Amino acid sequence: MSDRAGETKREIIQFLNTRQQSAFTKEIAQSLRLAIPTVSKYLEVLYAEGHVEKDDEKKPYIFWKLKENGVQKRMGIIEK
Repeated sequence: MSDRAGETKREIIQFLNTRQQSAFTKEIAQSLRLAIPTVSKYLEVLYAEGHVEKDDEKKPYIFWKLKENGVQKRMGIIEK
């Protein structure tokens, strides 16, 4: 994975880590000033890797949150 891809994943995780509740894809993209398809792609990668959870019961919106399994420490994103 390229350095930029890793950085994008870290930015998304850091954003989700600051939230008390889940966020939907467009909200994450706007906050990080990234394209929605880019954020969607990396959220799906993070989901496949087991780092985030998704709730798609409120379609068309997909809400995302971090899994509570220490992903931030494993990826070296934050110190806790």
